[in-house]
Amino acid sequence: MKQKITFPPFYFFSAVILNFAFYFMFPKFNIILFPYNLLGVFAIVYGYGLMKNCSNIFQKNHTTFHLERPSAFVQSGFYQKSRNPMYLGFLIMIIGQVILMTNLISFINPLLFFICINYLCIPPEEAIMEKTFGAQYTAYKQQVRRWR
Repeated sequence: MKQKITFPPFYFFSAVILNFAFYFMFPKFNIILFPYNLLGVFAIVYGYGLMKNCSNIFQKNHTTFHLERPSAFVQSGFYQKSRNPMYLGFLIMIIGQVILMTNLISFINPLLFFICINYLCIPPEEAIMEKTFGAQYTAYKQQVRRWR
């Protein structure tokens, strides 16, 4: 049975929209005070930098984000430490937004994002990578953690 590839940015943008919704719908749960909430900016910038760096590595290796047809198996840069550094960048950005917007209820969004990516996006992607790159990808999976 063929697994359907989901669209990871959908989960990212859903979390971002939910963060805004919770901020305005439940203002009494806005608990992190200024200037401490500005720490979220650092997380957002770091997460974006991580994603941009990984995107540059993909471009350098002439591969695509469309996993239905991967053209290269990237193991350099952040991919030496994490099999999914772009998703990690998304997660860090969501956490940063939660801190910046200060809403306690929004802390559920990074958890929901993690669950969706970990169980809906990554398994079909890894199956495609194993089918395409075989033992090389299997060995990589044994050496490099999914999330780091």
